[in-house]
Amino acid sequence: FEVRYIGECREKGAVMMIDRDPDKKRQYDEETKKYGPGEEDPLGYIGETSSLPEGTHRDGWVFEQCLDFIHRRDDERPLFLYLSFLKPHAGHNVPAGYEDHYDLSKIKYAEQPPWTEDRSPHAKGINRRELYEGFWKNATEEQWKLMTMRYYANCTWIDHMYERTLDALKEKGLLDNALIIYLSDHGEMLGERYYRFNKYCLYESSVRVPLILSGSALPVKLHGTKDSRPAELVDVYPTLMRVAGIDLPENLPGKDLLSSEKRRASFCGLHERPGEASFMWRTENHKLILMFKRKEDPSSYTKEDIIGGEFYDLQKDPREWTDLYAADDLENVRERMTDELMEHLSKLK
Repeated sequence: FEVRYIGECREKGAVMMIDRDPDKKRQYDEETKKYGPGEEDPLGYIGETSSLPEGTHRDGWVFEQCLDFIHRRDDERPLFLYLSFLKPHAGHNVPAGYEDHYDLSKIKYAEQPPWTEDRSPHAKGINRRELYEGFWKNATEEQWKLMTMRYYANCTWIDHMYERTLDALKEKGLLDNALIIYLSDHGEMLGERYYRFNKYCLYESSVRVPLILSGSALPVKLHGTKDSRPAELVDVYPTLMRVAGIDLPENLPGKDLLSSEKRRASFCGLHERPGEASFMWRTENHKLILMFKRKEDPSSYTKEDIIGGEFYDLQKDPREWTDLYAADDLENVRERMTDELMEHLSKLK
């Protein structure tokens, strides 16, 4: 990137909030220090109505730098603009006004499965499980509703910043021949599946993300359509390259989303448990999760390395409460998907 602004962490060559506006960063850190590491403790999820103006939040600060960049830009070259926010990740300290879009009394929150203990073999014990389970088992209905509502309010705030960014681009004439892609890096469990929060698992609310293509460069025949083909974030790169008319390197893992290319299933990996690796193979109807003794080279895995698994019928059980890995009547489907996953792993570098 020629220009880069970052609200958290450090990156060589980037303009940092803590360097440009240290007092604003200090105020933000002071408000959120009670939220725990990564703002992910239960208090971070419950959140609060922030007492800080938008621009004192890390995302609000990055947004203001983005608008300033757009307004100052005097360049005839094509533009690649990447606007990335930390929210709606916890903590849920939402700028004033965005909670007003929601009626707390009507908020629905995660329904728990009828279990007495967690049933998530590939993600057992990951990411402060005892902390989350211990707190949210005894949380009040108001706490559950506040946590969920403020997550929604965070989403609304983020959407509003995107809306204002698109307005600024339109004013500069930068949307006349543009492809706009809206996506996220991961989802949020938000207490589903026995008090599970954040990512750190291969269940639907974690691995499924929004992926929306829009803009004047999108073929008219695709406007307003929904594509049910399996898609992954690695597909964004070849899609952008081909729209821009740039030759693609060979052997890319991604597919051009504007072509007719199609993969058999969606793939995802998790390497959180010591000595283990878990991989997901998801079709429209089923999800297979296999656990392996971890190896450095993913292409070297064999069936002998499998140490466990999970299997879900996503049509009958979209919440993934019933593990069918040992079900005899699904053995053929499970074996076929296992073979496909093993073939996919063998091609990874």
